[in-house]
Amino acid sequence: MRIYPEGAAILLSLDVAGIDLAGGSATLRDEHGDVLADLGPVTGANGQEKIEVLVPAEHNVFLPSDDEVGVRFLRISFASGVRTDLPFGIERDAPLREMENSFMTLPRAVVEAARMVGLEDFNAEEDEGRLKAALIEAYRRITQLRLTYETTGARPRWESLDARIWEDFTPDAFTILPSRLQRALRRAQLTEASEILRGNAYASKIAAGIQSETIGEASITFRADASISSGTHGVSTYTMAVLSEFHDTTIRIGRA
Repeated sequence: MRIYPEGAAILLSLDVAGIDLAGGSATLRDEHGDVLADLGPVTGANGQEKIEVLVPAEHNVFLPSDDEVGVRFLRISFASGVRTDLPFGIERDAPLREMENSFMTLPRAVVEAARMVGLEDFNAEEDEGRLKAALIEAYRRITQLRLTYETTGARPRWESLDARIWEDFTPDAFTILPSRLQRALRRAQLTEASEILRGNAYASKIAAGIQSETIGEASITFRADASISSGTHGVSTYTMAVLSEFHDTTIRIGRA
């Protein structure tokens, strides 16, 4: 299902091969099938394989019942009784904000990714909305991890970062972190975002007989019994390799 930004005009293409196109009409509906807008008649010549229908921008707005993504579908009905549906989603255009939903701005992410090896899926993605969505999800996953680092100065000490601490972190506080950790977090976000855009290709690589692969600074050895995200809040093995220097694997047991 394709997802489009809220408030955008959307041109949708539907397969109509073999359908009698007489008496076609289009409606926009919510996920429950309730009509949101009558888009009027749809014209076409028999023998066409596709029909394009424009959903005007004023109809692509969020409803009170929508969550993160508003689910919609375009329905075209014909006089013959045949109908065809095309689902799609709309989402709010969430800008990247440092230390709110990202470790960096989108322009910096694009520049940094171009300098890294193995981020083909990120670098090939032309949809800015998909890039931002992947970066935001990558940030969410990484900030669920428990990380540790050693401070600098006259009296170095060990500090921890976890989901609770990240909630109140500011851009200024981020700049105080050791430069190695800042760099690792940005590279980890890009690595994870690229993996999100790629999908889980881990199992297919094993099946293809690939034994190892390098992405950026992370070198991964594939094993049939390895999990891509075991105990790491869904973070990929590639990303965990980038953060291996800082990942805290200590198990803490408290009293009930």
